[in-house]
Amino acid sequence: MHELAVMAGIIDVVSQYAKAQNAKKILDIRLTVGALRDFQEVWVRHYFEKFSRGTLAEGATITMAIQPIRFRCKACEHSTEMGREAFINTPTATCEQCGSAELVLCSGSQLMIDGIEVQL
Repeated sequence: MHELAVMAGIIDVVSQYAKAQNAKKILDIRLTVGALRDFQEVWVRHYFEKFSRGTLAEGATITMAIQPIRFRCKACEHSTEMGREAFINTPTATCEQCGSAELVLCSGSQLMIDGIEVQL
């Protein structure tokens, strides 16, 4: 239930932004969440509704785009995606092209507010 603390923080950030813009209401919030974060949309929505009550974000829509887990091989520069379950169940990930275990995580751990739509 790490979504609880994160959503409380997101409400704070978007509320501060809206107040700085002299907005009357927040209409929409768009998030990008890496697959490694294991955010459950049902809990994101639940805590969003809970923490947005009485704020400018109350009644706003919230959407989440899930960013896949992506690695780049240091040896051959090949990039590959891996599903969350495959990542969890693979003790040592290796490059599918050259077999090297020298992989760099390029995406999958992000948590970003991509957009906030407000009514002025």
